[in-house]
Amino acid sequence: MIKRNLFLVWLLAYVTQGLYTLFWYVKTKQEMTNLGENIRPAWMLIIPIVNWYWLWGYSQAASKVMNQKLQPMTVYKILISIPILTNILVTGVLLARSGIISTTPDPSRVKLVFTILTSLQATAITIIQAHFNQTIDQNTISEN
Repeated sequence: MIKRNLFLVWLLAYVTQGLYTLFWYVKTKQEMTNLGENIRPAWMLIIPIVNWYWLWGYSQAASKVMNQKLQPMTVYKILISIPILTNILVTGVLLARSGIISTTPDPSRVKLVFTILTSLQATAITIIQAHFNQTIDQNTISEN
């Protein structure tokens, strides 16, 4: 695993509005695969609903790499909660715009909610990266 600057992880995920998050998942998946973990192909991450299944496998591998510091379900809850909220928000906005539900989405509120969700997603991957970094530090100390 590669130790990453936590501030930069958060900042890049936030500023790129989640694009760095996808990059982070792919890179950390590759690093865990190099350590012997078996994680399904990363392209599954971009398919709605299938990505929840992919994140479960990722969470199991991350827990093993972290020496079970976080249980797989804890990792999963940290990583899955924001995408679920985002999917709900997007679905609501699409239903409102198409007239299926009788409300008009306020663009400024939608933008604010997306900004908050982006910030929370950046925080979620930063939390997991912090645990990766801690594991790297502990492994380095035990090797010396």
